[in-house]
Amino acid sequence: MFVYIFEPSLSSFIIVLLLFTTVLFGYLYWDRQRKLKWLLKRMQKRRGLTDVVTKEINYEESPISDPGDNLLVQKIKQAFEEDKVYLDSMLTIESLAHKLGTNKSTLSRVINETLDRNFPTLLNDYRVKYALELFNDPKNANYTIEAIAELSGYNSRQVFHKAFKSRVGVPPRRFRN
Repeated sequence: MFVYIFEPSLSSFIIVLLLFTTVLFGYLYWDRQRKLKWLLKRMQKRRGLTDVVTKEINYEESPISDPGDNLLVQKIKQAFEEDKVYLDSMLTIESLAHKLGTNKSTLSRVINETLDRNFPTLLNDYRVKYALELFNDPKNANYTIEAIAELSGYNSRQVFHKAFKSRVGVPPRRFRN
């Protein structure tokens, strides 16, 4: 009785190895494409939003009844929306309070009570929103991320990156691509 035992040759081993690597790379490519499509949809959804920050900055629904505080709210709104004070990289709550004719503690209290956020959060919300405008403008396509950060009022790339990612959901480099 003759028993044939299959002896794998080098060529059959190479064929099996090539087949396995082809399947593995095909799966990895498909998985990456699926993740990129999901990320692209998420970014497109985010870009379509009018305000990227989690809570819209609403100056109109002020719970403060003091006319002096309401006047300060209007000054804050003008400083941020018309004067764009957030573009000053050296802006502090003290310098803004001086500019608005009040003190630091009153300004901080009014921002916390009316806008439901603290000064650094308000500042970063406006700066990230401005950075998004710069990213979406085709004229700025050749600007580096560091340049966009600097134009938005940031001194540090790391601070910009952290603020951007926390508000938009993706880092600036991925958002841009």
